[in-house]
Amino acid sequence: MPKIYTQATRVIVDIGEQVDDSDIVLHMCADFQTLMAHFRDQKDGAWPNLEQFDRGEWGQDEWWSGLISLCSRPWFRRVWVVQEMLLARSVKMLCGHVFFEWFDLATVIRNLNRDGMLANVGPVAYRGCQAIMTMEPHRPGTLNTDTIPLLAANRVREATDPRDRVYAIMGIAADKQLSTTLGVDYSLSTEQVFEDTARYLIGRKASIEVLYEAGGPKNLTRLPSWAPDWIIGPQSSLRGYEDVYNASGRSTSLMEFDESGRRLHVRGFVVDEIQELGTILVWSERPSSMTDDKPWHRISEFLEESTSMIQGLGDHYTPKGGSTAEAFWRTLIGNKTFKDKSTPRAWKYSKLFDAFQRRCQTWYSSPPEIRTFLAVRAYAVSWWDTADEPLSGSREPRLTDDIGYLDYIEQRLRLASECFPYQQSLEQVLWGRLFGTTLGGYMGLLPLNSQRGDRIAVIAGSNVPFVIRKGADDEDAFRLIGDCYVHGMMSGEMVDSFSDEFAPSADLEVNKSEMSLVLV
Repeated sequence: MPKIYTQATRVIVDIGEQVDDSDIVLHMCADFQTLMAHFRDQKDGAWPNLEQFDRGEWGQDEWWSGLISLCSRPWFRRVWVVQEMLLARSVKMLCGHVFFEWFDLATVIRNLNRDGMLANVGPVAYRGCQAIMTMEPHRPGTLNTDTIPLLAANRVREATDPRDRVYAIMGIAADKQLSTTLGVDYSLSTEQVFEDTARYLIGRKASIEVLYEAGGPKNLTRLPSWAPDWIIGPQSSLRGYEDVYNASGRSTSLMEFDESGRRLHVRGFVVDEIQELGTILVWSERPSSMTDDKPWHRISEFLEESTSMIQGLGDHYTPKGGSTAEAFWRTLIGNKTFKDKSTPRAWKYSKLFDAFQRRCQTWYSSPPEIRTFLAVRAYAVSWWDTADEPLSGSREPRLTDDIGYLDYIEQRLRLASECFPYQQSLEQVLWGRLFGTTLGGYMGLLPLNSQRGDRIAVIAGSNVPFVIRKGADDEDAFRLIGDCYVHGMMSGEMVDSFSDEFAPSADLEVNKSEMSLVLV
């Protein structure tokens, strides 16, 4: 099949019949850039929101429901469609009798994701949107056929046989040795295919990226901890942020297997131990609409819990300098902005965090009719003028006698707009992670399967630290739990910057005999 796709003048992809207002969606996609620009001008910089978007001049609830239906189609989530999309010189999409450009649909999804609006589409459509976004960077012209990014992108796709998550990319990957060395062998178990693939990638390039993908819980419990379980959906990893951190300084990775092929020796050392862990914020607890009360209540509880955990650190954050309060809000967003991954400016983002806290603390306590008003937001005033029935079943607000409500709404709208940049930054790294503190007085965002007593380690060649755990049957070995953000360890503070070799900082009491870690 790869040869057919590469030699074809054009590949036409038929995704099914034209139903559920798909024609409206496809016609609108072509003009989306103009639509979005007008939408932003119309709302004057306020937080983009589904309720605003589908009540605008274009007015169509059908547009939004049609987009959800379109992205929920199974075709977008299938693992084998990657070949026809990436190898074809020209791709034309067909839905019913309507031809459309893949780029137009991908542009819509990318913009909606950037503006925080995909939380409203539901889990099935969201998986489809993820599949579209992960495929886009690999399109011809910007083709990235590195093996690990392709495998990572397949996490959001579906396969009847889980081994196809590996086999489907063998005809695409730039590394042609992958298919010749491993081959396609359905007599092997899924565990064996995943393990062999990880061992090959690590052995061929000593690739630290394999470890980035290996963290988190595993469905396949017999897999070594250093081998990714590609059945598990996208993990809350720091992938995409590795290049902006530098935890191991100028070092390069050094990894090798023992004779058994299951014990991986890496150059690295333990720097700290987890002391306290909070509760997790899962993706389902992410705010999905302005009228969804529970997530805001849950986020407020999370902030209160995390704040109480850092009380013992004092007012001054010793590991990094500065105040503990500043270290806290920086930790929650991985000390990077959503827009360009730059280091947040303290004077600006401290105010954004204060606004975010106030929003979390006050939102769920607002009266029901206020929350409904906030949902319609910029259209509230015009809606009030024509309202024919009570919002809450008890009273019908009017501009003449409810001016206090209008003031309240304006304050909440302003608050939502003020804190949105911080919320966007937070959503990139916090969901699916635990907030925790260490024996050394650090705070950080840790893998969801972390436990008290787990170690924090710096591994040569890695831009982020890792959480590791002592092996139950092998006291000389560790299990890899996952990558982490620890405030004060992300810029090479734990390594000796004056040494040409990978070595711990002079402040750390680490013996040379402890410079090698064994992962099983």
